[in-house]
Amino acid sequence: MAQTFVHCPSCSAPVGEDKINIAADVAQCEACGHLFRVSEALAKTTFSNAHKMNLLMPAGITVTPGLQLDIALRWRKLSRVAFYGVFALAFTFMPGFMLFLMSSSVGEINGPPFFAFALLGLFLMIGLGFTYYVITLLLNTTHLTATSFELILSHRPIQFIGWKPQTFKRSELSQFFVTQYEEGKSNNRPIYAFALNLILQDGKEVTLIKGLRKAEVAFYLEHQLEQYLQMEDRPVAGEFIPGQTLRPQSLKEAITVAKALFDSRKNKV
Repeated sequence: MAQTFVHCPSCSAPVGEDKINIAADVAQCEACGHLFRVSEALAKTTFSNAHKMNLLMPAGITVTPGLQLDIALRWRKLSRVAFYGVFALAFTFMPGFMLFLMSSSVGEINGPPFFAFALLGLFLMIGLGFTYYVITLLLNTTHLTATSFELILSHRPIQFIGWKPQTFKRSELSQFFVTQYEEGKSNNRPIYAFALNLILQDGKEVTLIKGLRKAEVAFYLEHQLEQYLQMEDRPVAGEFIPGQTLRPQSLKEAITVAKALFDSRKNKV
């Protein structure tokens, strides 16, 4: 009797190893004849979206349902504006104060060298950039508008680097998913942030919203959009799942994992 390796995603019947082609990443169910990818069947076996269900609306978000779905995100409540404010203060006021003191001694013999002014000027420019970003976080609201025809992302009232409006046709959308990334460090400990991403039908990945300090906010947005747009929540390589390790980053790696599991089981026979 053939050893069971995976279960058919269509009828849940066990699929024996004689019906699996690991190299091609395909298998066929003997019970119903369904042809499927082995890597996707393995991912669905362990996939759970329970962490996205029954979430309360997070503070800083307003959802207006109706003929279209309107979601507003107020960044002063959703981002680490205080975290960036510290950088703005450190890189703006201190270099500015030092430049003011040094400018009074420019005419003196052996006064401050030019590179000192250039270095402090560079720090001041960085500080002004952080200051402008903090102002943007304090004032801006991001709007996600979903209709039967399109998905619109806009930021008001300030357009800044990374805050560009985007529009996608409904037919272009394939899957939403959440990722975690390191935003900075505090006391040599990483500070993580979360992003809502979109996969298009052509396979291209787009980051819609990033800089969210809580994963629950990103999961809430994903769930609301998928519900309104009637999209199935499928596992995505590299998505963030609380309490679980990251999934294989590519189909090739998924096949490698499947083959290793297959070989280990076969050697035990």
